[in-house]
Amino acid sequence: IPDYDSYDYINDRCNVDGGGVVLDGIPGGGDPNDSAGPCDIITYQVRYTNIGEEDALIVVINDAIPENTEYVTGSLHVDTNCNYAQDEANTLYGPFFVGGTLSDAGGDDVAEYSVALDMVTFRVGTGANGTDGGTVVPNGTGCISFKVRIK
Repeated sequence: IPDYDSYDYINDRCNVDGGGVVLDGIPGGGDPNDSAGPCDIITYQVRYTNIGEEDALIVVINDAIPENTEYVTGSLHVDTNCNYAQDEANTLYGPFFVGGTLSDAGGDDVAEYSVALDMVTFRVGTGANGTDGGTVVPNGTGCISFKVRIK
């Protein structure tokens, strides 16, 4: 299900490492060999890092909702602390977001879901707002997350 090639970047100094995909309701996302089925909810978690030596400006992350899934209303999150944990086997636990849920509407906070484009948009970094991405300093990092339901 993950489509890590669908990210759009404003600046090539930002690296998106693909994050992880977690099957909801199963601690640690479950066995990597488990498969998700119709009506299961999946959380997409993406960690971004500015790997350049200069500030990344007006940083925006867009991600199309994968085929055969539908966006889960009210599931947009941004966490500048990347509050999740991994065990020795790199099993992802969390995310434990501290920033609260963002609205799906455009223009009122730093994230939105577009029904017309079937895409989520996150404006991240210091100074990000409802219309513009912010600044991510060198080695600056953060996490975004959203959920989809398998059709």
